[in-house]
Amino acid sequence: MALIDELRAGRVTAWIGVLLLALVIAYITVIFASQVNPVALGLWSGAFVMVLLVWCGAMALAMMRDPGEQEILGVWIPVFKGAALAANLLIAASVWLFLPAAGPELFALLLVMYVWFIPIQMIAENRATRVSASATLMVFGSLTLFVLTHPAPYSTALAAFLVVFTVSVLAMRRVIHRALAEAIVAKLEAERAGRALNAALTEVGDQRDAITRFLAAASHDLQQPVQAARLFFDQAIETKSAEARDRAIRGARRAFASTQSLLQEMLEHLRLESGAAKPTLASHAIGPILQDIALEHEAVANAAGVTIRVAPTGLTALVDPRLARRIVGNLVANTCGHAGATRLLIGARRQGARVRIYAVDNGRGIEPARAATLFGEFAAPGSGRANFGLGLSTSRRFARAMGGELTLDRRWAAGACFVLDLPRGQGEAWPADVAVGKGRAQPCEAA
Repeated sequence: MALIDELRAGRVTAWIGVLLLALVIAYITVIFASQVNPVALGLWSGAFVMVLLVWCGAMALAMMRDPGEQEILGVWIPVFKGAALAANLLIAASVWLFLPAAGPELFALLLVMYVWFIPIQMIAENRATRVSASATLMVFGSLTLFVLTHPAPYSTALAAFLVVFTVSVLAMRRVIHRALAEAIVAKLEAERAGRALNAALTEVGDQRDAITRFLAAASHDLQQPVQAARLFFDQAIETKSAEARDRAIRGARRAFASTQSLLQEMLEHLRLESGAAKPTLASHAIGPILQDIALEHEAVANAAGVTIRVAPTGLTALVDPRLARRIVGNLVANTCGHAGATRLLIGARRQGARVRIYAVDNGRGIEPARAATLFGEFAAPGSGRANFGLGLSTSRRFARAMGGELTLDRRWAAGACFVLDLPRGQGEAWPADVAVGKGRAQPCEAA
């Protein structure tokens, strides 16, 4: 808030102004000690000392406390304004205490000091404690009235000059404060713009680094299945054994499937980054989606020695089926390829207005040190995989695009447990129990 910043920034000038005012008051008191009523002088100087002590004490306490905006606006600004107004009243009253006893020389000196008092007010004040307008009106109004009620040569001219001077000071004060306010606002805007620019540069740098890592990792990882496919083709062409040729052809197919999977992950990652991937949400039964995923990965599961069990469920979720298949399918592929598991259970449970889809395996699990970065854009899902790991990052993005979340349940110790949390849909339809792969896995409490 500009008002608070201005108040805090003006502390030093305020202290200087108060110190100069205290010195002038002490000097005037000494000069008129033998010329005015001692009781009136004592009351006036004592009141001024009290005002200055209140102001100094309040400022010192505020600096020690370093109060917040609400306290400054509600407590300290009224205190400072009150002290400044009291000082202005005492200065205006001094006209009637000192000028009647002053000779021509002292009259001129006092007039100069009254004129000096106004700039001091302007120096010491800010927008929060703005009282120089009242000081100008009270002091020069009191002077004008005194001159008019005590006729002397040139009294009328002096009174007219005081009126013109008052108007000039008020106009000059307005111009100064407007320029000061504009300068402060410009400074704050420049600081905000600087912070925004630094944030934007940091973001651009992070995006540049991410793109660089993405291209380097993609180039490296795509080389592996392509090179493997070439070797398998060479084997298939050169070998004379039908069994070896079939084995090489199957290897080439797996290599091309791996390449296709990598390209699909890259495409989905880029679509998410550009905002082109938009989910179409509707209520869909979870059971058929999970069954389709299990059947789709049956061949891979058999090759990896993994039994996939789909727990029957009649729950529905508000999802885009295509994205849901990609998310859960990625979890299944990771388990078959990297978890070292023999069993994988996929199921769903209701949690209030949400549905949680679980993918639980009995593999080696996720090391605690890797769990925190598992969903990073370039974090590999398993220690044996060279892939840049866009699968989990993309899957989490898809989950969030559907109003859900993809997490790792770190409480699961005997393997890994991934949880896809989604909004619950409407309706129920219980499917049959499905198991694919080698053997049947036992139900898991988590699912």
